[in-house]
This record gives sequence, C-alpha cells and structure tokens, in this order.
Amino acid sequence: MNLNEDKWIDQILSSTEKKSEIPVSEELRQRLMRIPSEMKMRSSTIPMRAVFAVAAGIALLISLNVLALKNTSKKEVIEHAIYTEYFSYLEQL
Repeated sequence: MNLNEDKWIDQILSSTEKKSEIPVSEELRQRLMRIPSEMKMRSSTIPMRAVFAVAAGIALLISLNVLALKNTSKKEVIEHAIYTEYFSYLEQL
C-alpha cells in the first residue's frame, strides 16, 4: 500500500514539470494595470448636505423623544394626583 502511495505522489509531482507559463497578451496586461486607477476614480464621498440632513433628522427625533417623555411624565403626575385624591378616604381606615 505504501508503494502505491509513493507512486501516486511521484505522478502528481511529475505532472507539474510538464506545465509551462501561458504568455499574457500586452492588452490584458495593460487592462490589469489600469484597474487601480479606475477604482480610485470611482470612489466618492458623501455630500456634506446629506450629512447635515441626517444629523438634523437625528436631532429632531431626539428632541421629539425628550418632549414626549416630559409630556407623559406630567400626565402620570396629574393622573397620580387624581387617584390619590379619589382614594384618600381609604387613608382613614
């Protein structure tokens, strides 16, 4: 069995000796060399107007959340006062 494995390994190693490089055409080489410069031209930045619009939207959402939080806490205090006044007779018991 070891002999078969050695033979198999030798066949694989000898198969690489028969391979040769394929010549690359000059046109393909130039196209490959142009890829980095084309990629740099395609990169873009986010416009500052869009950044400010997103920041303003986030600020608006935060302020609305704070406003809603303040209004709901006031209502809870008012409702709590109503219930306390209504059930005040139970304090005597």
